[in-house]
Amino acid sequence: MSNVEEDEVHPNTQAVAAALARAGAAGQVQELEASTRTAAAAALGCPVGVIANSPVFLADDQPVLVLTSGAHRVDTAHLAAQLAARAVRRASPEQVRAATGPPVGGVAPVGRCAP
Repeated sequence: MSNVEEDEVHPNTQAVAAALARAGAAGQVQELEASTRTAAAAALGCPVGVIANSPVFLADDQPVLVLTSGAHRVDTAHLAAQLAARAVRRASPEQVRAATGPPVGGVAPVGRCAP
């Protein structure tokens, strides 16, 4: 885990920090070496369930970002029903990047929803 100065932070991380600040969130954004929710939880010393997971799905071919606990999986049938969609499937890495900008594993729930 590293705390870095703002000019050393990736632009996507800067966008997330700015969005959180605009929303009045306190705290400091930290970039972690960890790339999975389990590793992030271990690095932060917290349960996996408090790590936000933001997977991207396609609902009738339209991208949808879902915010969930790191300890849960998304029920695509339930999601389809909630969205009144005929079909919901996980987006491919290419579709995630096209819809959000960042690659899989780097999609934050705030800051940049589309390129």
